[in-house]
Amino acid sequence: MEEKKLPLNQTSSIIISLLFASGDPLSVYNLAKLIKISREETEKALAKAREVLETTGLRIISSAGKYQLVTDPAQASFVKKLVKKKEEKTLGGAGLEVLAITAYRKGATEEEIEMIRGVKSSRAIRNLMIKGMLVSKGKKGAPRYYPSLSLLRSLGVESEEDLPDYQKFAENEKLRNFLTQEKKATC
Repeated sequence: MEEKKLPLNQTSSIIISLLFASGDPLSVYNLAKLIKISREETEKALAKAREVLETTGLRIISSAGKYQLVTDPAQASFVKKLVKKKEEKTLGGAGLEVLAITAYRKGATEEEIEMIRGVKSSRAIRNLMIKGMLVSKGKKGAPRYYPSLSLLRSLGVESEEDLPDYQKFAENEKLRNFLTQEKKATC
């Protein structure tokens, strides 16, 4: 690794940027490799970055040798309000479609969801999983996604069968034929 000699302030700024962009914890090794500096310089820059962030609403935390940029706990209540408001707004058409498909089919694989919607659905599925609206079952092969109990509870139903027009949609012969044809076409 070709090491660079950067000013401490610049290196700490780079570390803050990398931790922000990553979102996931990064080790000193990974940070040093990305910046192309020594482990010792990385540790000094991390200490400086922590010092710089003391007057902001952000902190760098560490666990198991990895570092992550997080919101200062003193600001947590404000951030929660923003995140909750954003979550309420971000359940758009794609999310609603995926929820309807999984609910009315009593679970569906990503492939089935994409066949019905006609577009990639991994992002919508991931967002719904993060929000706790979908759960996945089955580790081998393609997992099946189901509406979570908390989603059903928030809709005021005890099970999928209690959804409006459940029988009409769940047992739709045209949809079943479509999925069978699509599966045969992809094999």
